[in-house]
Amino acid sequence: MPRPTVSLRIDQEHRDLMRRVNTRLHDDPMFSEALEALLADENATAYMRADEVKRRLAEIADRLSALEGKGAN
Repeated sequence: MPRPTVSLRIDQEHRDLMRRVNTRLHDDPMFSEALEALLADENATAYMRADEVKRRLAEIADRLSALEGKGAN
């Protein structure tokens, strides 16, 4: 079944993102609920990416190891 056409003015940098969102909305029926929840939650974007969390935890672990090594001398 053909989908209706929608015309949006978006920044060039978001073009691929919008295409991916559109595809996901079409392919994954539950995605619209997740997207709605994200838009409804003003604090939803106040998060840290998992790779950043891992990087910071590794940094803390390195610092603790260094401190424990200094205390052993």
